[in-house]
Amino acid sequence: MSWILTVLTVVLWILGGLLALVLAIMLLMVILAIAPIRYNVKISTMQPTTALVKVSYFFRLIYFVYEYNENKSNTTLRILGFRKKLDFDNLITEKKTREKKTLEKKNNEKKVKPKEKKSSKDRGIIETIQSVLTYPQRKTIMDMCMRTMKKYMRIIKPKKFNISGVIGLADPASTGFFLGMYEAVAGVLGIRRSIRLSGDFESESVTARLNIIIEGRVSFARLSIPFVWLALQKPVRRLIWGAIFPSKSKEKSEKPKG
Repeated sequence: MSWILTVLTVVLWILGGLLALVLAIMLLMVILAIAPIRYNVKISTMQPTTALVKVSYFFRLIYFVYEYNENKSNTTLRILGFRKKLDFDNLITEKKTREKKTLEKKNNEKKVKPKEKKSSKDRGIIETIQSVLTYPQRKTIMDMCMRTMKKYMRIIKPKKFNISGVIGLADPASTGFFLGMYEAVAGVLGIRRSIRLSGDFESESVTARLNIIIEGRVSFARLSIPFVWLALQKPVRRLIWGAIFPSKSKEKSEKPKG
């Protein structure tokens, strides 16, 4: 009898450990979803031109910094205290070189090989696009997509957005006209506190010496809500289902009612 109790105790310990592990993973996922992604952007077109971009996530355990100063850039990524410098200029150059070589290779193959018929994959993509364009409820889906885009605009809207500086259009009359138009538009839109501009009436060329500051935060949870809402709408859900399983959707539509 004692060995049965021992087995039951071990089983309960194992089940309890698995349950605790599952709960811990779920709690971690919730924390990661609601943890804010903070971003800070500072750009100055004064001499010298500078830019500073900072993005942090999960109490700065993941931290990204991009600095630019007079044609020199510095990019740093820090994850859990481990720092790594990234050279985006070389990465972009290498990517362009690879794309150029790939394009040249494809052009050479086209000259040698005869023209091939479109693959089944290409035909499937074309049929999917045609089904979307001819979908009966496309207007309703477009309206839902526009509503989703508006929701995303509200979510990613920065908490702080300031632009200040001096504008010159090489001609005092043009500069004055531009500032007058700006004051009229800014008064209607109520953006005078966020965008403060003055004129450079002595400049002989077009100048824009500006300081831009953008700060805000988002989270994966808030970003996922509009997408989930859109995907759960019946017309969108049916469209997605038809794109993934076209044969089943055709059978369902062709099935006689009653």
